[in-house]
Amino acid sequence: MNIERCKAIVYEIQDALDAINSELSKPTPYNSYLQEKLRTLIIDVPCLQEEFAKRPHTSDEEKFKAFEEVRNLGHYNMFDARAREMTGLSENDYLYVMQHYDELKSQYGGENE
Repeated sequence: MNIERCKAIVYEIQDALDAINSELSKPTPYNSYLQEKLRTLIIDVPCLQEEFAKRPHTSDEEKFKAFEEVRNLGHYNMFDARAREMTGLSENDYLYVMQHYDELKSQYGGENE
């Protein structure tokens, strides 16, 4: 399964979850639990992890784009170790992007400008 198909599946699940949530008149602890569990399962889709992990990141732009892909998914706080794993970046490269985020964003742009 390719990365685009994996992403499409994730977005379909997210859309379904959002539709269910919009129908609820009152959020309950159980609904919140289900929502978080589903979001965790989405990130644990093996094909996504494999695709992110096997990409080489050589330039600052590639590193920034890998970081932005995961950030734009919105599933993890970017300080979470799972976010770094999803980027496929080394710890040093990940810290570099975090420390120079504003500079890299102004140089390479980002989806949510």
